[in-house]
Amino acid sequence: MKLSIIIVNYNVRYFIDQCLRSIELAVKPWEVETIVVDNNSSDQSVELINAKYPDVKLIANKDNVGFSVACNQGLKKAKGEYILFLNPDTILKEDSLIVPVEIMDKDKSIGAAGVKMVDGSGNYLPESKRGLPTPFVAFCKASGLSGLFPRSALFNQYHMGHLPADQNAEVNVLSGAFFLVRKKVLDEIGGGFDEDFFMYGEDIDLSYRISLGGYKLYYVAETSIIHFKGESTKKVSFNYIRTFYKAMEIFADKHFSRKSLFFKWFLKVGIYIKALLSLLRAFVGGRGRMIADFVLLYLGFAGGQLLLGQLIHGDKNYYPETLVLINLPIYALVWVLFLYLFGYYSRYRSSMQTLLAVFFGGLFLVALYGLMEAFFRSSRAVLLFSGVWALVYVFLSRAMYNYFKTRKWSFTAEHSPSLVLVGKKQEVLKALDILQFNQYKTGSHISISTEPTEDEFFKGTIEDIDDIVHAYQPSELIFCDSSMRYDKMMEIMALLGTEVKYRILTAEGDGLISSFSSRRSGELFSKQVVHRLSLGHVRWQKRLFDLIVSLVLLPILPFLFILFRRRVQFLKDWFAVIFSLKTWVGYYPGGTNYSSLPDLRKSCLMNEQSDFTNAERVDKYNYHYSLDYSIREDLEIFLKSFFKRYM
Repeated sequence: MKLSIIIVNYNVRYFIDQCLRSIELAVKPWEVETIVVDNNSSDQSVELINAKYPDVKLIANKDNVGFSVACNQGLKKAKGEYILFLNPDTILKEDSLIVPVEIMDKDKSIGAAGVKMVDGSGNYLPESKRGLPTPFVAFCKASGLSGLFPRSALFNQYHMGHLPADQNAEVNVLSGAFFLVRKKVLDEIGGGFDEDFFMYGEDIDLSYRISLGGYKLYYVAETSIIHFKGESTKKVSFNYIRTFYKAMEIFADKHFSRKSLFFKWFLKVGIYIKALLSLLRAFVGGRGRMIADFVLLYLGFAGGQLLLGQLIHGDKNYYPETLVLINLPIYALVWVLFLYLFGYYSRYRSSMQTLLAVFFGGLFLVALYGLMEAFFRSSRAVLLFSGVWALVYVFLSRAMYNYFKTRKWSFTAEHSPSLVLVGKKQEVLKALDILQFNQYKTGSHISISTEPTEDEFFKGTIEDIDDIVHAYQPSELIFCDSSMRYDKMMEIMALLGTEVKYRILTAEGDGLISSFSSRRSGELFSKQVVHRLSLGHVRWQKRLFDLIVSLVLLPILPFLFILFRRRVQFLKDWFAVIFSLKTWVGYYPGGTNYSSLPDLRKSCLMNEQSDFTNAERVDKYNYHYSLDYSIREDLEIFLKSFFKRYM
């Protein structure tokens, strides 16, 4: 037998389905076997493989034994001259097997080979080729220097950034996502993956052992695969860096014992640098913007009071220090708070929401100004100027920020997503159904046929895709044709570029997979779209609604206690809402898909299912409640259900 393909699967049913299908479609001029080792998946992966791929040799573990152990289980069953360790979240091109095997057949000095990998948006994945993580290389990787200088032969040796991605090359380390190795080489070096490695590092160790055995490792750019996890694994997180450190520590103890302490010291320094950079990035991207706005608003207010003092009173120091030290910081703080509550710091802010934030912030300050002691009521003119400055600042600052980022004058951070679906009509309709597409505005999606058609449902055919995408500039494209070759998909991805996100409809039309999706199809789209209830400022709005309603009820609690038949339940619910244990309005019970929705406290008022006949309708209601949440809807439901619930 020429080739044995070993795949370790754990709860990625929809990905491995596509992976196995791509293996079936790949060119195989010789005998090939596929071995899947399942690590006790709970998503019916085993049942799917048995039903759809009866020729696959399946090893079903009763426990999750880890990646390395599972790979070695498959290796013991393998009979091929070549062994391919392949991740389940990959899709092969039709020539992804034959090209590297033929290269290795011609050059017996090559012990193992990998291929060019791209993620689900067509972005090249730098882990396709890597250098040996010596202390300095590991330090550059851990500290983030390799990311700052991606093409440097000095600082980015870890990803060998100086080597072109589209040229074959001899490298030091191959990725475990696609690791093609001669069986006899594994026998010579003592077997497959080292089982001491839990995550990250086992492919580095195997690559190094192959090199020590006198064999070359070769990066093949003539073919490529899609590796979905390349985008979804967030490798900038501190948790990833910590896991990376543990793997490198094992590697150092094993191969660099004399330099192990020095190696670990380098790594730790890199870890601390990376952690600091991560904190700074989070600060700038999150609360840092609010702090910056507070400071700049305050400075504008302070400059304004100097200007008004000079223009109105002829003395720039006319206003007392209490105005600068007490009033103006309060003004800035209140406007930042209202901007947050109205979604100004959300990627999906709107001009109207921002206007309302400034307006209601101003109303609050006017009311607060009237309640202040006369000593602190320094100037209505300064308060009015502060409102004008706040309005000018919030629009001008974000427009300038977006201009420097995109070279376009725009206040909003993002436009509503547009979507292109490529495929046959029946499958396109399946994709739209999965997306629950009534969330999109009319006209925000278009369809392109993969075959000649005059159906007005389509804007054109696949031959026109470049022109159509250029005209509509979509943010997402979904392939909806189970007969389309994977190399054709990759060709389209290369043509359209990485600004578009790509998804693939599964062969059965029951799910969508992508690099920015979660593991289970039923939860894919719900986690990709932005539910309003997942936004921080919206959750604060909902909490304020609960508190305001509860406080409005407070003066009439004795009357309601007498009136209500379920008075004890009412008091329990009232206290539960006050202490944030429940919410007045929320999800209906009886659904099956709560894990795909933003977390929410149990609802006090929505305990009846009289309006719904089955769990599917409950799920659909809850989905759209979360997606399009509004305080107005909460108020309507409260007024409709409150007395019915407790009478």
